[in-house]
Order: sequence, then C-alpha cells, then structure tokens
Amino acid sequence: MKIKWPTMPAVLTVLAFIGLPKVVAQQPSSVAGLTLPPEIHAVTVHGITAHFGGEKTPVEVDAPLEYGVEALWFTFGGDRRSYVFKPKGELFFSDWSFDLFSPDGAHVLLLQDHYGPYHVVAADRLKDYLIGRAKPDYVVTKRGRRTDPAMVHSGGHWISAGEIQLIVACCGSSETLTYRLGQKEALQASNTDSTGGYRLLADGSIHPDRDGPLQGLYVRGTIRSSNDESVYRFEPVGDVQGTGEFGTSGHPGWMELHDGSFHGDEQARAPARPYIRGFRASDGRFQPRSRKITY
Repeated sequence: MKIKWPTMPAVLTVLAFIGLPKVVAQQPSSVAGLTLPPEIHAVTVHGITAHFGGEKTPVEVDAPLEYGVEALWFTFGGDRRSYVFKPKGELFFSDWSFDLFSPDGAHVLLLQDHYGPYHVVAADRLKDYLIGRAKPDYVVTKRGRRTDPAMVHSGGHWISAGEIQLIVACCGSSETLTYRLGQKEALQASNTDSTGGYRLLADGSIHPDRDGPLQGLYVRGTIRSSNDESVYRFEPVGDVQGTGEFGTSGHPGWMELHDGSFHGDEQARAPARPYIRGFRASDGRFQPRSRKITY
C-alpha cells in the first residue's frame, strides 16, 4: 500500500496570510522504504522513542513545534527498524501532540482522526499494533447515536498513569471528558454544566464564546460551572491564540489556567498544570513568553 503523507498546507497558508516567510524544509529521510519528513522532535520512554517529522515553523510566528508535525514513527531499543504510525483518518496540523506516553510509560495515546477516536495501546504491545497485528487496548471517544454529528476530539493528555482527559466539541459547544483505563463506559463526564469559551491572558478573565469578538492573546477551552454556578473552572485546549505582545521583562512566573491565578517564580512550589510561563507587568497585565502551554 502506498502511503501519501499529509503536508502542512494549512500552516503555510496561515503563514502566508499574515505575511511571514515559510521555512525551507530539510532533506527527507527514508525509513523502511518510505520517504519521511525530517525529524523535528523525539521523546524516549523506557527504550521506546517516538519520532516526530515535519517542518519547523518560522521563529517569527512563535507557534508550537507540534504545528509543524506531518508524520510519526517509533523505534525500539535493540531493533534497528522504524515503525510508522498510520492514523485511521486525517489529522490536522493542530491535532498532533507530544504527550503520548502515560506518566509511568506503560501506555501510549494516539489520536486517529480530527474527529476521533483516541487509541490507547500498551507499550509492550505497541510494535504489534503499529504493524497491524494487535488492536488497541482501549478506544476513547464519546458514545452517541449514529445520527449525531461528528465531534472534534482535541487536547487529549494524561492526567495520571491511568486517566486521560480530552475535549469533544461540536456545533458551538464543547465538553471536557475524563476516561479511566478499564472502565466499562466509553467516557464519563463530570456532573457540571459547560460551555465553550476562552481565557484572556492579560487579566486571567474567562468569557463564553458569545462575548466575542476576541482581542489580545487568549486560550480557548471549556468553562465548567458547579450546579449552583458558584464555582467556575476553565479547561483549556491547544495553545495560545490571538495577537499581542509577548513578555520579555517584568515579574517572572506563570499563570495557572484552571483558575487564572498568577504565581511568581520565587514561590517554593511547582506549577499546577495546565499553565503558561510569562511575566506580570507593573500594571498587573500578564504577558506570556510564548504560545506554548504546559499540560
């Protein structure tokens, strides 16, 4: 079967639209008889290496490195071969994530299509999975009727060695879901109301999508409220969007995106994920260092 690798026309179209230069690609490499794009990132856990190939986005854009990914393949300690990941459908440039391995390295999380599902594969069965000899250990998506519209799956990441969190979205609304490995139900959502929205980074405030248009630098996600609407929690997805100045000086620290709180680097504690690093100016405004959010 001939593999046609996806390119990044959407990324380059955006770059051209905002008047920034494209990146000249390096020479591709040949892996197992296939021509793959140059490696731009790699993650190794317990002897398994995930190789991400593609084109690095221009420095001027300050876009996440994941936006340049076009292909993924794996290598295993003691095995000179490379094993290519072949998604079941189409992945957009914003769908790729480096957060594949569970914290204990026992499982790998792989998105199959822009509209899901996610496959969870045990690391010791990953090689067989990649060559088609094994099925995924778990298929993660939201149950629904066949007549329901397709839902975009995004932001999938590990929140513990046995739990995954992701966002499904459709028709102007989104929902944050948590899946525990081994549970019978495909997904179980928390008992809260939610709506699509965004957090403005300048002041940490959250707004539903209906409050648009958006200005400044912001992060999209889901606003979740308790039953009495007394507590709001923001579940971000993706990286920073919008336009504005990035921070280079001021009070260094980070903003925790669940509640929008700022914490200075002098505090003797680790940041609570998800968070973004930056600086707080003398007038109280927060300016991120880059568009990258740590999940």
